[in-house]
Amino acid sequence: MPTVLMLTRDKRRREELILSLTGAGFTTATMESAGHLMDLGIEDTPDIVILDIPSISSEEASNAIASCRSMRLPSLALVSERSLPSFEPGQGGDDFIMVPLNYDEL
Repeated sequence: MPTVLMLTRDKRRREELILSLTGAGFTTATMESAGHLMDLGIEDTPDIVILDIPSISSEEASNAIASCRSMRLPSLALVSERSLPSFEPGQGGDDFIMVPLNYDEL
């Protein structure tokens, strides 16, 4: 099963993502800090990383995106309308989706 790693501090969103993704056949893992991303062992490497931009600092988001790129991991940024003006898709992961989430689109 493909593994999705989620970086979020929003407990409600984390629970919704876990339910939706496990229901769709994905294995899920979560972390609350981007600092742990580079500590993953090769056997723990996810297939994709979801970054919950509204729930983490811009510095942490930048660090997580840089880590994903150096590890060649695809990343999906969750972006709110409030964070959209400062969000640049080219610097914000491989793709993005707006929150509140449309789980069919996800």
